[in-house]
Amino acid sequence: FMKIASSKPQPVTKVVAFANATMDLPAAEQEGEKITEIFPDSKLFKREEASKDNLIKFGSDAQVLHLATHGMWDSSDALNSHLMLAKGQRLSQQEIFEMDLGETTLVTLSACNTAMSQRHDVDFVASLAEAFWIAGSRAVVATLWSVDDESTGRLMSRFYQGLKDGKSKSAALREAQLEVKNEARFEHPYFWGGVLLFGDWR
Repeated sequence: FMKIASSKPQPVTKVVAFANATMDLPAAEQEGEKITEIFPDSKLFKREEASKDNLIKFGSDAQVLHLATHGMWDSSDALNSHLMLAKGQRLSQQEIFEMDLGETTLVTLSACNTAMSQRHDVDFVASLAEAFWIAGSRAVVATLWSVDDESTGRLMSRFYQGLKDGKSKSAALREAQLEVKNEARFEHPYFWGGVLLFGDWR
């Protein structure tokens, strides 16, 4: 929090995105393509390119790191929680801790259950979102439940367009949620209410 208080917000200019690593999330792949079109200097790793090696190599240098993949939350032991990457690879909490995200403005976890936590044991970080926060990212966007692939893809595309237009992270997310909510088939909060912003809201 001291880092946020002592620094100015950074405008988003480029994104490093990882999408559809498990090849069963077509809307997530389209989401990654749309986001990297919004910010032309961005990099997109999709399908088999969305590997742990590429994430570790390119993720730490990202101004914005976008991960559109499956998140697995272990309710019995949060240390077993992980993100799924290409070829069955997993990014564990410990590996997230070891990433250097000190120059990262935002990590977006467009994946299921990434903000889920286990609060009865305070000896470890309880969610994947908190792990990226501790690794140094100024802000993290994460999800509370198993989100819908299509509605989340729409929400994320609109969120990043808001950032491109110069809106704050909090305003861009709120407006994206309202836009999705206003579509009749996505009116239920399940489709838009589970996406949260942690950290620097500016």
